[in-house]
Amino acid sequence: NMTVYQAVRQFSPAAAASDQSETDTDTEAPLGSANIWVQTHTVHYRPVIEEETAVKCNNNSAPPRKGKGSSSKAAPKKKHDELWNEGSVPSRVCAMDRYLVSDLSSKVTINDASLPVLCLLNAIYAVSMHWTTLYPAMQGQPILSQQEFVNNKIAAKAGRQ
Repeated sequence: NMTVYQAVRQFSPAAAASDQSETDTDTEAPLGSANIWVQTHTVHYRPVIEEETAVKCNNNSAPPRKGKGSSSKAAPKKKHDELWNEGSVPSRVCAMDRYLVSDLSSKVTINDASLPVLCLLNAIYAVSMHWTTLYPAMQGQPILSQQEFVNNKIAAKAGRQ
């Protein structure tokens, strides 16, 4: 186990060329050569496979700890991150998808004649707020302001109920 700084200092050809000696001396700067901070260093790494770490832990000959710190519970497994480990980027979800539904029955428990109008209002809201996803080369503000979608009478009625 070593820090990134130690690895760069030990293995980077650019950092090794700037060092005059292999040993640390009292006259050396505490943060090493200033050249190490100016240059770009490429760090290659690979994820540790969980089976390898389990084998290493089982081959450890140290006796288990006794006392309060000892526990029989297994450590929870970390979530497997596809982006970090394999480099596979998850598919993008369009911001408009959650608004573009033809039926609100999954979100609303009542059966009302105004539900199709609410679906249309949702679609207009989605196009207004996320129209730039339809035209990725353009940047801009929403077509309609947020206030256009607020109906004070309906909001007051909903608040009373």
